[in-house]
Amino acid sequence: MPAILQEAFSIHNFPATVFLGIILGYWVLAIIGMVDLEVGADVGADVGGDGHGLAEAAEAGFWARCGRFLHLGQVPLIVGLSFLALFLWPLSILGNYYLNGSPGDRSAGFALALLVPNVFVSLLLTRVAITPLKRLFAVLHGTKTEAEKLKGQLEQELAQASPVRVHEALDQYAEYKATAIRSQRAVADLIMALKLLVPDGPVMGVSKAKAEEYYLAETRRPGKSGPRAAATHQQRLRAAKAFWAWLIRREMALTNPWESVETIGKANAGKKQPREGDARLLDQHLFESAAAGDEGALALLVQLYLGLRPSEVLGLTVGGVEGAVVYVNGTKNRNAVRKLELYAPVAELLVAFCKGRPKSGRIFARERPTQPTAGWMYKRLRTFCKRLQIPQICPHALRGLHSSLALAAGATSQHVAAALGHASFSTTSRHYATRESIEIGRARNFVSAMTSEPGEALRDALAQHGGNTTKQSEK
Repeated sequence: MPAILQEAFSIHNFPATVFLGIILGYWVLAIIGMVDLEVGADVGADVGGDGHGLAEAAEAGFWARCGRFLHLGQVPLIVGLSFLALFLWPLSILGNYYLNGSPGDRSAGFALALLVPNVFVSLLLTRVAITPLKRLFAVLHGTKTEAEKLKGQLEQELAQASPVRVHEALDQYAEYKATAIRSQRAVADLIMALKLLVPDGPVMGVSKAKAEEYYLAETRRPGKSGPRAAATHQQRLRAAKAFWAWLIRREMALTNPWESVETIGKANAGKKQPREGDARLLDQHLFESAAAGDEGALALLVQLYLGLRPSEVLGLTVGGVEGAVVYVNGTKNRNAVRKLELYAPVAELLVAFCKGRPKSGRIFARERPTQPTAGWMYKRLRTFCKRLQIPQICPHALRGLHSSLALAAGATSQHVAAALGHASFSTTSRHYATRESIEIGRARNFVSAMTSEPGEALRDALAQHGGNTTKQSEK
């Protein structure tokens, strides 16, 4: 052992020993984490065959050719130098020991001459040793361009692999629905209903079986007064189908698991409407109460004679009333924004109620800081029904009564649908008008078309009930 150390640190082998020592020192520092191994890979890539680094500095020189010879563009420089040092050092020791005389009597000139073939042989051995490593380092490192491309692909795949959660997507869906639904409260109610229907979790985790399970649980959920109505849970099923269709369009879902879910039960289309005698009694009492200053009665009269939604009645402003003309800033969709003509006696009561008040203020429930919910009208209508001892009805029944009487009197389905703020008559016939009124209206429409000027039959028919609820395109 002392003889080997003596030979290693002799002047004849000292350059090779220093070179090996530097390489070993680098690897020790790399192992303990003080040197980044990626630096070696970068340097190796820079020296390589694309013309950078050492090859660029001496394009036609010896080092450039050595770099290409040793695949230094494909293998890190430190790996090539490590193999070179491992071969150069023992060749230097053996060459001087056997060819350069005995210890203490060696020639420095001959040692320098041996260095040339020693380096040449070491380079050949290094090339042989690192050639199998080219493919390994190509996989591990690749070129800089390929690495950047791979990084971008990985980031994109990771982003796509991150599961979109249902409630997170619903928050985005709320922003989309806010552009189509005018009422913020309606949007909030829709999103809340969907969040109750579908528990939070990955969108991709909702299968057909899960969708059926969630809908079945919704049908068993208790309502405000007893079991949940079929119309309610069926409407939420339709909302879930629409939401998933939106997810597919936004590429957040691949299939719609709700599409094949079938509804349960039979929904009652429309609200129970009062009989003709009860309707006349209610109409008379509302007129008397409104004339005495009861704003609840006046609000219900406006709904009955214009066929408005409760939220639309409560959203009317003083500036939206111009004599018998009422401008309705609808709350549901773009078809809900319309201009209507109110029955003259009701219009007189409404104008008198608005007199002297700021045009921007709400007409009804003005003492409240914000517009009340439909419950404000529900409560007052129940009071009147109880006082008159007639069956309880809801405000939407007045909206249905308006459409049924107008159709029965001969009004066209298009005009009634427009007055009610519907995009088509199918909604009116399904939820508001009775079957008998539609059939009677068809017969009267034919007679009116044959005997009256355009629009005259409509005005006469609605006058029989006491108002004109046609949608007017001109202002």
